Amino acid sequence: MIRLQKDVGKWTAALTKPIVLSEGPVARLVTLRDAARLVSEHFDQQSGATQYAVELLLKAAETGESFDIELATMQIERMLRFREWLK
Repeated sequence: MIRLQKDVGKWTAALTKPIVLSEGPVARLVTLRDAARLVSEHFDQQSGATQYAVELLLKAAETGESFDIELATMQIERMLRFREWLK
Protein backbone atom coordinates (compact mmCIF):
# COMPACT_ATOMS: atom_id res chain seq x y z
CA MET A 1 0.00 0.00 0.00
CA ILE A 2 1.34 3.42 -0.92
CA ARG A 3 1.21 5.89 1.92
CA LEU A 4 -0.08 9.22 0.64
CA GLN A 5 1.28 11.30 3.48
CA LYS A 6 0.95 15.03 2.95
CA ASP A 7 4.49 15.69 4.16
CA VAL A 8 6.06 13.11 1.83
CA GLY A 9 5.77 15.06 -1.37
CA LYS A 10 3.87 16.41 -4.25
CA TRP A 11 1.04 13.92 -4.71
CA THR A 12 -1.10 16.59 -6.40
CA ALA A 13 1.44 16.95 -9.22
CA ALA A 14 -0.04 16.20 -12.63
CA LEU A 15 1.01 13.13 -14.54
CA THR A 16 2.86 13.82 -17.80
CA LYS A 17 -0.55 13.56 -19.48
CA PRO A 18 -4.02 12.58 -18.33
CA ILE A 19 -4.64 8.86 -18.76
CA VAL A 20 -8.14 7.93 -19.93
CA LEU A 21 -9.17 4.36 -19.15
CA SER A 22 -11.54 2.35 -21.31
CA GLU A 23 -12.07 -0.23 -18.55
CA GLY A 24 -11.35 -0.46 -14.88
CA PRO A 25 -12.49 1.15 -11.66
CA VAL A 26 -11.90 4.79 -12.66
CA ALA A 27 -12.39 6.78 -15.85
CA ARG A 28 -9.27 8.91 -15.75
CA LEU A 29 -5.97 9.49 -13.94
CA VAL A 30 -4.70 13.06 -13.70
CA THR A 31 -2.36 13.26 -10.70
CA LEU A 32 0.24 11.15 -8.97
CA ARG A 33 -2.33 10.65 -6.20
CA ASP A 34 -4.86 9.25 -8.70
CA ALA A 35 -2.29 6.79 -10.03
CA ALA A 36 -1.10 5.80 -6.56
CA ARG A 37 -4.64 5.07 -5.39
CA LEU A 38 -5.37 2.95 -8.44
CA VAL A 39 -2.15 0.96 -8.03
CA SER A 40 -2.58 0.42 -4.30
CA GLU A 41 -6.24 -0.59 -4.55
CA HIS A 42 -6.39 -2.62 -7.77
CA PHE A 43 -3.01 -4.21 -8.49
CA ASP A 44 -1.18 -7.12 -6.88
CA GLN A 45 1.30 -5.56 -4.45
CA GLN A 46 3.64 -8.54 -4.77
CA SER A 47 4.05 -8.09 -8.53
CA GLY A 48 7.40 -6.77 -9.72
CA ALA A 49 5.66 -4.35 -12.10
CA THR A 50 3.55 -2.99 -9.24
CA GLN A 51 6.52 -2.63 -6.92
CA TYR A 52 8.43 -0.78 -9.65
CA ALA A 53 5.45 1.53 -10.22
CA VAL A 54 5.27 2.25 -6.49
CA GLU A 55 8.98 3.12 -6.41
CA LEU A 56 8.57 5.46 -9.38
CA LEU A 57 5.48 7.12 -7.92
CA LEU A 58 7.18 7.66 -4.57
CA LYS A 59 10.24 9.17 -6.23
CA ALA A 60 8.09 11.42 -8.44
CA ALA A 61 6.13 12.62 -5.40
CA GLU A 62 9.31 13.26 -3.45
CA THR A 63 11.20 15.15 -6.15
CA GLY A 64 8.44 16.67 -8.26
CA GLU A 65 10.88 16.51 -11.17
CA SER A 66 9.31 16.22 -14.62
CA PHE A 67 11.61 13.31 -15.57
CA ASP A 68 10.54 11.31 -12.51
CA ILE A 69 6.87 12.06 -13.19
CA GLU A 70 7.32 10.97 -16.81
CA LEU A 71 8.85 7.63 -15.75
CA ALA A 72 5.99 7.01 -13.31
CA THR A 73 3.40 7.92 -15.94
CA MET A 74 4.96 5.55 -18.48
CA GLN A 75 4.97 2.65 -16.00
CA ILE A 76 1.33 3.23 -15.09
CA GLU A 77 0.45 3.23 -18.79
CA ARG A 78 2.32 -0.08 -19.27
CA MET A 79 0.40 -1.67 -16.43
CA LEU A 80 -2.92 -0.40 -17.76
CA ARG A 81 -2.15 -1.65 -21.27
CA PHE A 82 -1.34 -5.07 -19.85
CA ARG A 83 -4.76 -5.12 -18.16
CA GLU A 84 -6.35 -3.73 -21.34
CA TRP A 85 -7.74 -0.77 -19.40
CA LEU A 86 -6.41 1.94 -21.74
CA LYS A 87 -8.37 3.58 -24.55
